[in-house]
Amino acid sequence: IESQHNAQYQAAKRLLQKKYRKEERLYLVDGFKLVRDALRFDRSVKTVFCCEKTKAAAEALPLGKDCDC
Repeated sequence: IESQHNAQYQAAKRLLQKKYRKEERLYLVDGFKLVRDALRFDRSVKTVFCCEKTKAAAEALPLGKDCDC
């Protein structure tokens, strides 16, 4: 994502507000450990945002080769 006008970025930004989290029935988690915990406890992960530096670590995860980050 290279622009603040990106639709995925905008959708994620909306989730910072409780109103939209309730409406969408989604929430944000920030950080590798929280994403790992969500997966560990069988929570559905819709989208993962990461920087290039983190991409290698994400690809090392069990589902990493299917990750489009």
